[in-house]
Amino acid sequence: MLSALRSSRSNSRPRRDVNDEDARTLRDLWSVGPAIERDLTSLGVRSVAQLARRSPERLYRQLERTRGKKPDPCVLDTFRAAVAQALDPALPREQCVWWYYSALRGKDQPRNRRRLRSSARRAGHSEGRGDRS
Repeated sequence: MLSALRSSRSNSRPRRDVNDEDARTLRDLWSVGPAIERDLTSLGVRSVAQLARRSPERLYRQLERTRGKKPDPCVLDTFRAAVAQALDPALPREQCVWWYYSALRGKDQPRNRRRLRSSARRAGHSEGRGDRS
């Protein structure tokens, strides 16, 4: 298994040092549109090189403190996709999109919580909205 991982990595281009100047702009990264660019800029991230030195989880928590409310979890997924691309310009395309990280986040959810959600959906109830009658 380890040898397969090594061989797959040897075929990809080497990672850039995060201190190297990166000619890409934030908007050059997949999943970074105007809104995410504004969020990153408001958090002090103005370049891909700066983004490569940041933690997506810390950016998300900082955005929560700045806004005064918890952002949508997909924002965290987008931050993860952007940081991954900043660290590795040769990242496979399927890992450049935010929904790749949403799927991983979904796998991290406890099984009971997922079961409760699907039970609520089957019963015709939506979490957090109370009874529909």
